[in-house]
Amino acid sequence: AVSACGKLTKVVLPENLKEIGKYAFRGDTSLTEVQMPKTLEVIAPSAFENCTALTSLELPDSLKVIDTKAFYGNNKLKLNGHLPASIQTIGPEAFYRVKFNYDNLNLPYLEIPKTMQELDLLAFKGISNLSGLVIHNPEIIFKIPAANGFYSSSFKTVASQLWLYGHPGSTTQTFAEDPAHPSQFYSIEECPLFK
Repeated sequence: AVSACGKLTKVVLPENLKEIGKYAFRGDTSLTEVQMPKTLEVIAPSAFENCTALTSLELPDSLKVIDTKAFYGNNKLKLNGHLPASIQTIGPEAFYRVKFNYDNLNLPYLEIPKTMQELDLLAFKGISNLSGLVIHNPEIIFKIPAANGFYSSSFKTVASQLWLYGHPGSTTQTFAEDPAHPSQFYSIEECPLFK
């Protein structure tokens, strides 16, 4: 790991790399650009946490896991407004203070692909320019923290701030309509943009 070495500005990761390890670049405040290989599958917890100069990065389609606080605190980082098609897991606060560049600036949303089996809304905590999620898996499981747990109030705040597009009768609709964590639900079928 090169955590907090402070001298790197650009990193080109090798083409056969499958995982970026825990704390790999954490705290490297000089790092501005990372080129990830098309073979990358896992970004471990806090791998790029507080790399506050990081501005350029493209998530490869091969990526399956973006773990807890992977990009936490990178307020200059602007990611493409599309999550990788193969993504399965995004950990809490993975994108805290990160911004996304969206195709439609009037409707800033992220699409959650069918490959996601479980969704932790806390992954999207602290993203100031995100309005909603389009959830394609009708049976996705929402990860809900304990009622009195550390993340409980943050979870309710995130849930209330995001609108959720999903399929009628889906777990997304059930989640959004639960008074314990109310969200705004809209049907994918009623919006031509998401068909």
